[in-house]
Amino acid sequence: MWKIIVLCIVITGLAADMIRYDQYKVISVVPTTSFQLRLLQELKNSNQYSFWQGPSLGKEALIMVSPRMLTQFFGTLDDSDMLYKIRIDNVQKLVDNTMPNNNQSWGFDFNSYHTLEEIYSYLDVLAANFSKKCSVVVAANKTYEGREIKGVKIINGEENPGIFIEGGMHGREWISPATVMYILHELLFSNQFRCEI
Repeated sequence: MWKIIVLCIVITGLAADMIRYDQYKVISVVPTTSFQLRLLQELKNSNQYSFWQGPSLGKEALIMVSPRMLTQFFGTLDDSDMLYKIRIDNVQKLVDNTMPNNNQSWGFDFNSYHTLEEIYSYLDVLAANFSKKCSVVVAANKTYEGREIKGVKIINGEENPGIFIEGGMHGREWISPATVMYILHELLFSNQFRCEI
């Protein structure tokens, strides 16, 4: 769920000239009384805070708070004897950590349109640099124009289930191939997966 929320923040940021979330915090609060629950519902309805997970009695609510609202927010929690925990100290740092590291992208820009040749060339670069875990595969069939249909196979243990991610079915869709390429990049470079070069 966190990655989906962060992806939404990233997409929102890209669409609006890179909105920044410096020093925004995500606060965990568990309302234990009906008064505390009503208070959190009022805060949610005020639209001054971004609730990542809504409030319910005895369950954790996750609330993103802007730096300018922190003092007021903490005061409200203290006045109602609500216990809280800071789950994310700086949302922008989390967003930055989800963006591709330009040093590792070998010049591939995930925010631009790329030709099929450029995408295939990048697939070849990734396969060459991650040869132990990543290989280029070519479909038996060709496109209507007689072009090869290439993909990448990533192996992270033979016993693990496989998934198939596809993009670029329509000629003028640039976001679909960019999204698939970004997912591929994250699979290869993320700390959870970490292929060996």
